[in-house]
Amino acid sequence: MERQPPLREIWAPSLDLVLMAGDPNPRVRLGVALYCFSPPELLAQLSQDRESLVREAVAENPSAPPGVLVDLARSHDGPLRWRVASNPSAPGAALAQLGGDSDTAVRWKVATNPATPPAVLALLGRDSVESVRAAVAKNETTPPEVLDTLAASGETPVRLRVARNTQALAETLGRLSGDSEVAVRCAVASNPATPWRVLRELAADPAQEVRQAVSERREGSTST
Repeated sequence: MERQPPLREIWAPSLDLVLMAGDPNPRVRLGVALYCFSPPELLAQLSQDRESLVREAVAENPSAPPGVLVDLARSHDGPLRWRVASNPSAPGAALAQLGGDSDTAVRWKVATNPATPPAVLALLGRDSVESVRAAVAKNETTPPEVLDTLAASGETPVRLRVARNTQALAETLGRLSGDSEVAVRCAVASNPATPWRVLRELAADPAQEVRQAVSERREGSTST
C-alpha cells in the first residue's frame, strides 16, 4: 500500500484559516489554535476566545506570538498559565512571571522548561517546595553553580537528580560520589559527565549496585 502523506500536508495548505478562526463551532476554532502554522494574528485573536480550551491551545502552541504568551501568563486561569509555562517558545518575561506563581504546579512546569532563563532557575532552586527544586536539579539547562548548590540538599530526590544531570560539574559529582544514599552514588557512576578518577573510587564502593554501574560505564566506553 502506498504511504499516505500526513493529514496536515493534505488539507492545511487549502484551509481558509481566517474563516475557521471565527467559526461558531469551538472544535473548529480549537483546530486553528492547535495548528502550529496558524498565522500569529489568528493565534492572538484566539487567545481571547470565549472557550477556555481554545485559549489553552494557543498558550501551548510554539508559534504563539511572544507578546500573547506574556499576556496569557498574567491570566487568573491556572490551567492556562500552566500551559504557557510548558511552552518551549515562551519568552523569558513570561517564564519569569510564572516562576513566582502562587500555584506550585505552574512553578514546577517552569522549572522543567528548557527555555527558562538561568536567573529564574536559580530562583526556583530555592523554592519552598521539594518537587520544584527537584525539577530544577533535573533540568539540563540549569546553571552548573545552581546544581552545585542543590547537591548539598538534605533531600534525596533533589541530590539524585543532580547526580543524573550531565551538566553537573566534575567537582559536584565527586562530592555526590560519597553520598550516603546508594541510589545517588549509582546515578553518579552512570552519569557520562562523571570523570574517570571518580569512577575509579566508585569501583571500590561497598554497594554492588554502584560497582555494577561503574562496570557498565566502562563497558559502554570500550564499545563505542
